[in-house]
Amino acid sequence: MLRSGAALVLLMFTGLLLALTPLGFFGWSQVGGNGSHVELNGAREAVFVIRRTNSGPKRDPDTHGYAYLLSPPINLPAQWRSIQIRGVWWREPAARSNYPELALRVHARYPLFAHGNERYGRRDANFLHIGIRSWRPSVYFLEEGADGTSARSSSRKARFPDAPRAFMLVITRDNDGRVGWSYFESERGRTWREVFRNYHSRLFDGTDARRIFIKLGGWNTWEYPVTNRLHVRDLEIEVSTWRDDDLPGNFDLNELNALKDRPQRTLQAYSRKKRRQHLEEGSPKTDRMEQASHCDAPPYVLNASENRYYNGLQEALDAARPGAVIKLGCGVYHGHFHIRKQVTLESADGQRSAILDGGGTGIVLRVDGKRAVVRKLEVRNSGIDDRIYLFWLGSGILVTAPEVRLDSLLVRNNGNGISARGAIGLRITNSEIRHNRFDGISFEGVRKALVRNVRVQNNGGGILVTRLVTLPGNTWPRDLAKLSRIQNESRPSSRVIITHNRITGNGSYGIAVSWYSHHCTISHNTVDNTGLEVKPDFAPEKRFFEFYTRQTPWPGMSKADYLTQIRQVLAEDERDAATGILLSCEAHDNEVVKNIVVSNAGDGVTLFLVNNNRVKRNLIRTNRTGVLIVSGSRSNRVFGNRIQSNRDHGVAIGDYLLERAESRPTRNVIARNDIQNNVRGDALDVSTTVYSPRKIEDLVRKRFGSLADKMSKYPTLQRSYQDYFKPGKNDWDDGRLGNHYGDFDEAAEGFRDENGDGISEVPHAIPGGSAVDAHPLNRARGQEETASVPDLPASLAR
Repeated sequence: MLRSGAALVLLMFTGLLLALTPLGFFGWSQVGGNGSHVELNGAREAVFVIRRTNSGPKRDPDTHGYAYLLSPPINLPAQWRSIQIRGVWWREPAARSNYPELALRVHARYPLFAHGNERYGRRDANFLHIGIRSWRPSVYFLEEGADGTSARSSSRKARFPDAPRAFMLVITRDNDGRVGWSYFESERGRTWREVFRNYHSRLFDGTDARRIFIKLGGWNTWEYPVTNRLHVRDLEIEVSTWRDDDLPGNFDLNELNALKDRPQRTLQAYSRKKRRQHLEEGSPKTDRMEQASHCDAPPYVLNASENRYYNGLQEALDAARPGAVIKLGCGVYHGHFHIRKQVTLESADGQRSAILDGGGTGIVLRVDGKRAVVRKLEVRNSGIDDRIYLFWLGSGILVTAPEVRLDSLLVRNNGNGISARGAIGLRITNSEIRHNRFDGISFEGVRKALVRNVRVQNNGGGILVTRLVTLPGNTWPRDLAKLSRIQNESRPSSRVIITHNRITGNGSYGIAVSWYSHHCTISHNTVDNTGLEVKPDFAPEKRFFEFYTRQTPWPGMSKADYLTQIRQVLAEDERDAATGILLSCEAHDNEVVKNIVVSNAGDGVTLFLVNNNRVKRNLIRTNRTGVLIVSGSRSNRVFGNRIQSNRDHGVAIGDYLLERAESRPTRNVIARNDIQNNVRGDALDVSTTVYSPRKIEDLVRKRFGSLADKMSKYPTLQRSYQDYFKPGKNDWDDGRLGNHYGDFDEAAEGFRDENGDGISEVPHAIPGGSAVDAHPLNRARGQEETASVPDLPASLAR
């Protein structure tokens, strides 16, 4: 069961003092009628055996088959704040009928009747009834006040539980004595979902609100030759209070008993040591404050706009008016928090001394409030969800609202550091994001965002800009075709600016712009040591593919062919890993300008199946390949870069390490670059290679398996793949100026400059195929064309 603390939990129950306690069913009254009865499976589980009715359908309660358990009186503290009743219930799947009802009742007065209210013209008063009916897809709520008048409502957000389902009823009371309640459900350990809420309950009208009775059970209104077995187990109750003269406490029974004979001041000190816990978005989560070792005083939550203190952060966020400033004292704030309004949340001392800690579960801070501001905090320890497309479920900060500002933050030890989904106008500035399992920053379907002066270090991936994929129910669909439709309907990111950041030591990539994302600018960043300090993690991708190998493959595709594709895709992904800056999967019209991309385990800049992007005036050195252009990339321009001292080639078009079964790059322009001192050669272009029919068949077999067997039988299919693999045509000059090559800038190497303009009259043949640079440059002209490229900082010089 979900564990949630509360403030002072002092519960008198059958003569015992209990705090946050499970309720055993031993000692409860058993009531049954018309052949139905209760069976107990130990103290924690009850089975309500509901037999068919004697006659029906009728309203007369004498005809109903029913079975209930009724608790002894549960005495409440005088200053109780909330009551949580939670458990699990369901109907056995065998021999179902369509007509039983499961019911939970809370009585403020002892119930007069075993079942029903109408008999003898009298009615029970002061109770709340929650009934889930199997003959209608809904849950209904019946409430009786002190005068016997009733209020009835219903919701279609819940259905009859034919599998174990957790339920929770939360009854709250404010400072003025007003009572409200909310009903929640959760299936298979998922997040709690609110089914219904009532702000004005009459449960305690005319009473002193000092005790309740709990009634659980089921009944049947129709004659039907089936016996239903309804289960309830793991019932728990929790009562929270706070006192005007004390801070809220979360008491442990053993510790409290040890202190009960001590002076009152000792109990008060103990109360101050313990911190209140309460709800997060329909789900009870811890929200408690703790004094950290670096703090000189206990933490506090202050609404500075109203000069009002609160006992918990979420309480302050919920109570704040738009425009409010919430200040946090030095300390650790445990829980999961949700900003729904335009508020500012910050450390009181401006030193990141306030820490939001998720305790290793869920999303630590969710921001849904337009124009909210979060600054000068540390956010850490979210949950981890390693399913592709669902990494955001374990985020330090999740932003969905427009125009949010995140400034001067430390975000560490989460799944994703910061996730933004569908947000517009987000600004992330002056922050440090490190040691997160997956991406430091993930933009999904984001527009007009800015990342500036941020250090992104030692994360699974640095900064990812990609499309927004929304999976129904946050689960992978089992049908590959359905997943493909969801992907095709996704929304790309656009107009994201990533500038003046230090991105170092991340795993799979430093910066990645992917899946149709467009008009993004990557400028003035330093990207280094990718794949060296944190190794690329392929486990989530392998788990994804393993899941779909157990499902039905694409129509017309065998499982063997699908496995062939998976092996090829994994090989390509491992080849592209640890890249400094990666543009991939139809990203277009993006600009990479004036960055320092050095000392990455993979390639410096990779263009993978992208078009109309510009890579210009960057310093790219000591990577594997400086600039790699592969897989059908077209109409990209690589201009004015200084590409030096890379371990393989300076610029390579076509993959020379892993032959890919994909169309060749074409119509790309590489000009005015200074390319020199690269170990395996300054330039390579294998895109012009002409493939024979046999070679094309081998490539198809490598990627698509048995589809290759059909090529010889179907000439049309063969011709289509010959067109698919036709040679590319890329330009190594812009018609006037080419590039400077360190291995072609002297007369001994074939360079001829008769008129002294720094341009050779002799073309330079690019190794790997038939491509040529018609206007290669000498060293001086190459340095002139790249004069605006940033210099390597002394701290990165090797």
